[in-house]
Amino acid sequence: MPAIGRINLTKLQADDISRMTAKLAARGDLSDTTVRYVFTVLRIALGEALRTKRVVRNVALEVRAPKAARRERTPMTLDQVATFLDRVQEDRLGVLYMTAVGLGLRQGELLGLRWADVNLEAGTLAVRHTRNSRTGALAEPKTERSRRSDRLRNGPTRSSVGGPPPAADGGMDGGTGRITDPRRTSRRGSFRAWIGW
Repeated sequence: MPAIGRINLTKLQADDISRMTAKLAARGDLSDTTVRYVFTVLRIALGEALRTKRVVRNVALEVRAPKAARRERTPMTLDQVATFLDRVQEDRLGVLYMTAVGLGLRQGELLGLRWADVNLEAGTLAVRHTRNSRTGALAEPKTERSRRSDRLRNGPTRSSVGGPPPAADGGMDGGTGRITDPRRTSRRGSFRAWIGW
């Protein structure tokens, strides 16, 4: 690995790896994510070397992984929210976007919603599942606080959301009944009665 130099694998020390990550970070042309990725690849490679008995220990485990950069998030203005909601009304996933804005649900929570979680008469929406963004598998929320019931505004009725919903175990994916792939929602850029817009 060029960043480490010509150090023999058996003589590699934790300090060598720390110096390597510090040098990479100081270059200025690499993101924090890239530096972390280089470190992770080296840690995995040394783990494989340990498994095949080429080294006696994985020295990368003795080094703290480089910190990931914390990105400052800028929330949308009210005007931007209004424009966004207006544009997604006719989108197949408009229901998800509007519910996200109106209730502040995370992506996994949104994609874990089923029609059985919605009670139009009581005006509530229950968060009972999350959907894994990589596997698409449903799981229960990690904490009790995440499992909750949110109040839907404006007293929605079946007629206000376009008639009866699909089967109770169907996903809230625009009425198709198919499971929405979490990766597709990340790349895409009416329940107005539900969320009060």
